[in-house]
Amino acid sequence: MLHYWKMPKFALDHLLQCLNGR
Repeated sequence: MLHYWKMPKFALDHLLQCLNGR
């Protein structure tokens, strides 16, 4: 989980959109 903070915000938003898209 520690690697998530290194990811850019747009990457996190993209993952959230993918999860919400389901």
